[in-house]
Amino acid sequence: MNLLGQFSAMTVAFSVLLGLLGLFAAMALFARNYIKVPPSTVAIFYGRKHVLIDDKGNKTTVGFRVVRGGAALRVPVLEQVAYLSLNIISIMLKIQKAYTKEGVAVTVEAVANVKIGGDDVSLRGAAERFLGMSSDQIKGVIFQTLEGHLRAILGTLTVEEINADRQAFAQKMTDEAAVDLKKMGVNIDI
Repeated sequence: MNLLGQFSAMTVAFSVLLGLLGLFAAMALFARNYIKVPPSTVAIFYGRKHVLIDDKGNKTTVGFRVVRGGAALRVPVLEQVAYLSLNIISIMLKIQKAYTKEGVAVTVEAVANVKIGGDDVSLRGAAERFLGMSSDQIKGVIFQTLEGHLRAILGTLTVEEINADRQAFAQKMTDEAAVDLKKMGVNIDI
């Protein structure tokens, strides 16, 4: 009987030990897959299909989900996580030998402050175009887009029009480039 009591006590102790190890393993798995996302960042969870419903009620199936600020649980093995920054990106534009309407070569220096939009459509567009790219690569794509629009606008104006109303020139630049940048999920701040 004494031997049976010792065996029973060892079985209980072993069961408790296994239970504690299982609890710690579950907690570690949860902690490892609980992803916290700061407000200035978007986490893109990819690897599983998700159905999105737009404003008009249309359903679209995509291979990712977006989490802006807060936290979410990543499904182990099935999902991976990548991040996009929502911080402002300053793009320095220095265009040399851009030709005006009159064929005069001008040099233009400007700074554009842009950022990835926080709305669902912008985030989806940015995720599809920029995920996996470094911040320098993203800046390069935006720079090329802005440079192309700046050259096109300069080609429609005279030197006097560029110098006379710089605010109208900047507004025209913003309006022209905003359409293409919006498709990429990028908004012009300034």
